Amino acid sequence: MGICLDTGHTNLLPGSNVSQEEEIAQTGELLWTLHIDDNDGREDRHWLPGEGNIDWNQIIKGLRRANYQGVFMMEIQERTDPDELARRSLRKAREMLSLR
Repeated sequence: MGICLDTGHTNLLPGSNVSQEEEIAQTGELLWTLHIDDNDGREDRHWLPGEGNIDWNQIIKGLRRANYQGVFMMEIQERTDPDELARRSLRKAREMLSLR
């Protein structure tokens, strides 16, 4: 059994002192998969990363520190062309993974 960390859900945790990087560190080797999405911290909106207020540098830093090698699943909900959404999601994932 492993953990699926949902970045959108973690961003909704009570209190403004929640560190996504620390949440990733606490999962350790049990972190098996990710649900990647963004929101405004008030509602689970499933936006493309960068469209909300999640600190993606913090998340990528935590994943690198944890040597995460698992699934990077985009969990985006938009009512647009699904092919275009897939292309945008792939571009965004590549951009995020190139963060230092």
